[in-house]
Amino acid sequence: MSCSFVAPSASVIGNVKIGEHSSVWYNAVIRGDVNAIKIGDAVSVGENALIHCSGVESFNTPTNIGNRVLIGAGANIHGCTLEDECQIGDMATVLDKAVVKRHAIVSPGSVVAAGTVVPSRQLWSGIPAKYERDLTSNEINRIAYEISNSAEMASMHAEETSKGWEQVIDEADEREENRARNSHYYQPISEEVKAGLEGDTEGHAVPGRIFDSDVSARKADSKFHGFFESQQKDLEYVQREVEKKKEQRNNL
Repeated sequence: MSCSFVAPSASVIGNVKIGEHSSVWYNAVIRGDVNAIKIGDAVSVGENALIHCSGVESFNTPTNIGNRVLIGAGANIHGCTLEDECQIGDMATVLDKAVVKRHAIVSPGSVVAAGTVVPSRQLWSGIPAKYERDLTSNEINRIAYEISNSAEMASMHAEETSKGWEQVIDEADEREENRARNSHYYQPISEEVKAGLEGDTEGHAVPGRIFDSDVSARKADSKFHGFFESQQKDLEYVQREVEKKKEQRNNL
């Protein structure tokens, strides 16, 4: 099984193959216990969806799902075939030996009866599901868009759910610190800025710029002169105040 994201609360059991860049979302269940389940590339299995198969005591059919298929939240896919680039709506059911053809859509909450074939480029709905109308080109293109969006979100969730609790706490503390930071205080330098300061001591410019030398990140001035100009004005103000105090003491 090689897929971009399987949610921590999802269950994948038995003889199951999942292609690349597919996602199995939270609380989804894929049970390959009584037969085989094959899921292609870039398939999105929505939250709380169930994918099962038929054993030898019933229809004895595996479940085959093609590439770039969108399975909605709470859908029930059982011992059937979903061809490439079709869409099963939220809470819809597709039963044993049914076939949903490429570029077909099953409406949310509908039930595709056992052995039914949903032709390409058609919308089916109802209980049992029946032909509703032909799909528009925009509706068909929307399937590819939703799959792409799901893959992008899956990548983000995979990164976030792979973090340990220590990293999660550290990042939360850092966000809170940045939110509460006084704008007059030194602001952390971003990775992008640090890259522009390569060769300087640890990439630091201010504070730590004690000497006017190559180790003080002088070349940052040309890129971020506005920030350093503000720092310089503050320094000049302090110097003027110090001189005033000295002059007042001398006049006593």
